[in-house]
Amino acid sequence: MEMIGNNRTDDDLSESGRRVFGWGTLISFTLMLIGLGYAVVTGSPVVTGGFSPSAIVRDFPSLNPAEVVGLGIIAMLLTPVANVLIMVPLFARVKDHLFVLVSLLVLAIMAFSAWLAVR
Repeated sequence: MEMIGNNRTDDDLSESGRRVFGWGTLISFTLMLIGLGYAVVTGSPVVTGGFSPSAIVRDFPSLNPAEVVGLGIIAMLLTPVANVLIMVPLFARVKDHLFVLVSLLVLAIMAFSAWLAVR
């Protein structure tokens, strides 16, 4: 275990990433299971012609099962983004400029991809 700036170790950085992925996975699968359970109980279809993130936010209080599953999918898609957002300041704190640059590049690619998807 190698020490890096401010008494943080490589293991500490890895643990931060594991926590983000762990919570993101737990939240997304929980939402999808709730949506599937909701569909079974209400007899509603889970598959629709598609879902819109803006519609999910707008209709949040009265979500149908497909939209709850969609929320789980959105949570799953946002998990790597959250991980990179959390890791950038950690890399900056330990003065690992290469990883800060690479992480910011990854964020830019993710943002560009999201922009292309909604365009």
